[in-house]
Amino acid sequence: MGIYLNSVSIPNRELLDKFSVMLRKIPSLGYVYRLAKASDHMLQATLEEDTEYSQ
Repeated sequence: MGIYLNSVSIPNRELLDKFSVMLRKIPSLGYVYRLAKASDHMLQATLEEDTEYSQ
């Protein structure tokens, strides 16, 4: 894992998946948690072709 210019690089897919799950489960992460949840909702709306998506 590496951090460079405000981004995180996780070369191991298994660790990346676990990190992604953690971001969506811990509300105390604040902004990052809300961003991950919003990303989930936006992806779901895209997959459902929901053009009226609102958060």
